[in-house]
Amino acid sequence: MAEEKLVASNKRARHDYFIDEVFEAGIVLTGGRSPAPPLLQAAKRANLPLLLVKQDTFPALERLEQSTSHLSPGDVVKVRHILELMAHEGALERLLESLKPPRA
Repeated sequence: MAEEKLVASNKRARHDYFIDEVFEAGIVLTGGRSPAPPLLQAAKRANLPLLLVKQDTFPALERLEQSTSHLSPGDVVKVRHILELMAHEGALERLLESLKPPRA
């Protein structure tokens, strides 16, 4: 089972504001060149994932768009996250309704 990992939190922001959505982020560096040491250090301090690819930006983006995500029913964290996202504005109900067979 996948495990949720909290990378950073802002207690004051969570106390002072209602946090509606939380996003995960990372940086994709294209072109195959090694990033400057200050960038590596800043990413490490922020626990921000870096993905280095040899391709230029456009081919890397095309490849990323063509890839498919895999979601296993046993991956409880991802399933819960998808359900939470779908719960906004009735999206889950609309999806479930669209999956029903047509009425005869």
